[in-house]
Formats: sequence, structure tokens, C-alpha cells
Amino acid sequence: MPLELYAPGSEAEWLRSFSWSAPFRPRFFETDALGHVSNVFYTAYFEIARLDFFNSLGDPDREPPPSLGFMHNAVEITQRFVRPCFYDEALEVHARVASLGRSSATLEHAITSKGGSDVRTVARVAIVCMKRGRSAPWSDAQRAILTALLR
Repeated sequence: MPLELYAPGSEAEWLRSFSWSAPFRPRFFETDALGHVSNVFYTAYFEIARLDFFNSLGDPDREPPPSLGFMHNAVEITQRFVRPCFYDEALEVHARVASLGRSSATLEHAITSKGGSDVRTVARVAIVCMKRGRSAPWSDAQRAILTALLR
């Protein structure tokens, strides 16, 4: 069953629901023999975006470095390729909180052309909050920040 994060024709409305994005350009070594970005690199793009997204939120419970903001593990990643990306192309990666559980959250991601109108790939990532190497509930302060971002 394909990943469907928006109804056909409603891409623009879905993309407007994202509160965070960052520009990037694929590097040459991320391309394959066909000249487009190899599928293995998209998961890394989404991970970098997810970490930057969380760091931008200012986790009130963040432990001293080298810990991450909103310490978590990704437990499931589902993605769908819509159109290829190419070397040195101006792109944006988007992130948003789609749902929030007691100790989990689901994020949605999109990679688009710069300006955000041409969807290239989408992903849904389930994460679990981690404290001292074990799953744990989000703190009240973390939950307040994440709840405010729900769309």
C-alpha cells in the first residue's frame, strides 16, 4: 500500500501545513549511474532534517552535549518517491509533527524543489522518546512544545 500523506491535487495545501524547512543541495557522490540522487540517501536527508528541526525547538529538558534535543529513536520510516532529485539542485526538506503519543510521535517530511511547490519525495517517521537508554514519556515541557506544532 503506497504512502499517501495528501490527496492527489492537494499537495500545495499539505505543504503549507509545514512549519519548518531547510534548504540543501545534493552532493555529487549521492547520485547514481542514472544521474539522480540514489534512494539510499533520502533517509539520511530526513534524519538530518529531523535532528535540526528538534534542535530548533529548544528542548527544555536537553541534557548536556553531545545529547540531542528531544532525545529519540526512529522506530519506523516509510517513504514514497514521487520525482527524482539531481546533483546540486536547489531543494528544501520540510518537517512537521503529525501526531503525538505518550512516549512517541509521528513526523511527516517532504523534499521539494526550492520554493516548495514540486514534491519529490515524502516520508512518515515514527519516533520514541528516550531517556537513559529506555523509552519514556515526553516531559510536560516537551509535550507542550510538540502539541503546539500539531497540524
